[in-house]
Amino acid sequence: MNTCKTCQKLIEHYIEGCLSSADRDQLNEHIKDCPACRDEFARAQSVAVILKESYSIEQSPQSAMDAVMASIAQIHEHN
Repeated sequence: MNTCKTCQKLIEHYIEGCLSSADRDQLNEHIKDCPACRDEFARAQSVAVILKESYSIEQSPQSAMDAVMASIAQIHEHN
């Protein structure tokens, strides 16, 4: 496993959340000894966190939801 090319694939799978525990152990072993892959792993994790935060669904306050529902009800009353 100790090739950087294989490590890149494992990093992708790790970020996607579909890495087996055995592969995770191999990845951790490799990045201990390979500064380039360790840096790539850190960058990938940072990007994943930023994307997750950017695309998270925010909950609207209940009052905003109530206002939207009231507007929908008024539209239905006029039709």
